[in-house]
Amino acid sequence: LRRSEFRVIVSGLPPSVSWQDLKDHCRPAGDVIYTDVDRQGGGIVEFANKADQEYAIAKLDDTELKKAFIRVKKPKEQMTESDRSRSRERQRDRDRRARKTSRSRSRSRSTSRSDRRRGRGGDEEEERGRGKDDRDGKGRKDDDA
Repeated sequence: LRRSEFRVIVSGLPPSVSWQDLKDHCRPAGDVIYTDVDRQGGGIVEFANKADQEYAIAKLDDTELKKAFIRVKKPKEQMTESDRSRSRERQRDRDRRARKTSRSRSRSRSTSRSDRRRGRGGDEEEERGRGKDDRDGKGRKDDDA
């Protein structure tokens, strides 16, 4: 059994991913020697050399595998201080992108309060909780209640 010190840690794997799937996904990055996955969404991939390991981290981090975005990084014992700071920067960038897209999505789905007050985006009577004919919810007019 040939093993290597040039390994990467993979997280975010869906439960359906096999070691073969992970190996196939990582093969474009270089010579894969060993792969293993656990059922908690983690995995290990070992490469033949350091250049392949570093290329895998650069090119496979935040890529999609079986409809899930995976994270690829060095094991903690191999990380240098500059690796850790780069990782934090990437995480902040991802967080910013996620916040930006979720805000823009929520804005586009609903009308603003000012638009509702001006009569854009729905019936003003219904927005105050009443039907169009001012019934009290039991089929009676308000002055019948």
